[in-house]
Amino acid sequence: MHKFGIFALAALLFSGCTSEEKRSLVQKLANRYKATVSIQTGINKTSRKDDYDGRYVAALIKNPQGMTPEKLGDLRFPATACAHELFQLYERGGTGGYDYYQVAFQIGNETHKFTFPASDMPVYSAELAKLHRVLRSLTTSDYNPALFDNQYIKADSKKFHRLLQGTDTTKAALLGFITSQKDGQKFVAAKYFLQKDSITLHLTLVTKVGKTTHPVVGATIGAQRITY
Repeated sequence: MHKFGIFALAALLFSGCTSEEKRSLVQKLANRYKATVSIQTGINKTSRKDDYDGRYVAALIKNPQGMTPEKLGDLRFPATACAHELFQLYERGGTGGYDYYQVAFQIGNETHKFTFPASDMPVYSAELAKLHRVLRSLTTSDYNPALFDNQYIKADSKKFHRLLQGTDTTKAALLGFITSQKDGQKFVAAKYFLQKDSITLHLTLVTKVGKTTHPVVGATIGAQRITY
């Protein structure tokens, strides 16, 4: 960002969120990442091709515990999760009109920024909603094995169902998601943490953007036991 090109705007001026909702999200992110969190909106005016132009929402997460510069690749997941929550809050009802969302992690003397065009966020939001419906199905007795596309994945979907059945999805934590492209197709991989008794389950579900039948094209699951 360029200090001469940024004009601070009040969050209530353009978005549909209230100051209380903004404070609630700040506190939620601060608790999640054990960090100091701030959110601001503004306008960046620039002609530089390597910078984003227009109205933005930016979150700064300072000194999150457990995150280090050596784990930069891991930051993509919490960055997308945070950007998605900003999008849900500020674009509610389609009234936001922002051009991009930015999430920055300040760790020690280094700052790692991730920027997401607002035009991409509705697509990601729809894919996450689709994967969450799959997740709910995996945890219930009426699970449909056809959710897994055997053309892409050879994993035993019944094993996933046995491991996840009875898990409370309302307590599932979305770590975040990443996107990739292959042969002109775009994919979204979402990573979840779920609690079952004394075990934390790490679940990753992969889908192809726009795919509605047999939506799961990739999946992994792992477990970590909590000892007291």
